[in-house]
Order: sequence, then structure tokens, then C-alpha cells
Amino acid sequence: MKLNVKQRFFAAIIYICIILFIGNYFSGDWNYIFDTNSKWNVLLVVTALSVILGSYIVEPFFSKPAEVVARWVAILLLLFGLNEKTELILYSYWVYAALIFITSALLLIFFYDSNKLVKSRKVATDIICKISRPEILFSVLYFFYYRLIFH
Repeated sequence: MKLNVKQRFFAAIIYICIILFIGNYFSGDWNYIFDTNSKWNVLLVVTALSVILGSYIVEPFFSKPAEVVARWVAILLLLFGLNEKTELILYSYWVYAALIFITSALLLIFFYDSNKLVKSRKVATDIICKISRPEILFSVLYFFYYRLIFH
């Protein structure tokens, strides 16, 4: 089903409200929104909202290497903001993956106007954009978040 712009914004608002109420239910209060030590803050506010906004607002209209950079920089900020690096399974691999995707996307942006390797550039852009889609990227991130799974 294809949604128009107004329907996408309405769906995003509904999902944001649902996520905020789920966080309130599990944490017991609304303080998790501002408490960066709360696992619900990290999961619900940072990544879930990114999935919703990415899936309903940004992604349907365009996906380009600049969006890949933005998503992976957000993940790097999340990684560097974790109090315990052991909270995320394969933490160092996430850092390396973020750096590789950011570098790849920046190279694709830098060589955007180049007439050389046009087909290779399009294939590389397609690959990094598809792997970095919010629903894929953040779903995998949820899976590797140790503190949510085991605590």
C-alpha cells in the first residue's frame, strides 16, 4: 500500500506515540526519555524513532549516500555514548562497520560527478543504501543490544 505524504506523517506520529507509551509502560515513568543511562532511552528514543522517521518520512522519497552517512554517524554517537561497551554484542565490529560505511558513502559522494566507473558507483550506492535502510540497520542493532536481551 502506498501512502501519501500526509498519511506518512500521520503514521509516523502514531508510531512515535506508541513507542513513547511502550517506554513509559516498561520503565514505569516518563523520565526514560531524558535519562541517557536508561536502556529504554537508547532503544526507544534513539533507534526506534530513527527507524520510524527513516521509514516513513525520509526513505520512501529518496535514499542516497548522505543518508547512509547520517545513519551511521548516529550509530557511532550511540556507540560512543554507551556507558558500558559490553552492552552491545560485537561492539568493536559495529564501530568498524560504521567507519567503513561512512567512508564508503563519503567516497561515493566525493566521486558523484565523476564520469569514470559510473556503473560501479551506482552498484556501490545501491548496496550501501539497501544495507543501511533504517528497518534493517536498527533491527540488527536491537538484536545485538545485550542489556535489553539479557537484563
